[in-house]
Amino acid sequence: MSIKELITEYLQGRGWVYGGTIEDYVRSVAGKKASNASRRLRELCEEGKIERQLVKCEAAGNKVVQYRIKVKVMDELSRSQFQGG
Repeated sequence: MSIKELITEYLQGRGWVYGGTIEDYVRSVAGKKASNASRRLRELCEEGKIERQLVKCEAAGNKVVQYRIKVKVMDELSRSQFQGG
């Protein structure tokens, strides 16, 4: 399974997820570096499959990136799984 597939599968059924959480997941499941996961996240955004937002983190005093799968993509994935594809 590709990193992009891992990420979209992980995001399916979830709301906004912090980028660091996704990077940790990819690192633990696939053994890839966080930079690899970040690159794939950017590519998925460019492809229009996931959304990205910058959120101010009051506790840390900086901004963090969150991602979520687009509703249209989630519907397509659900339909594909239902049809066995």
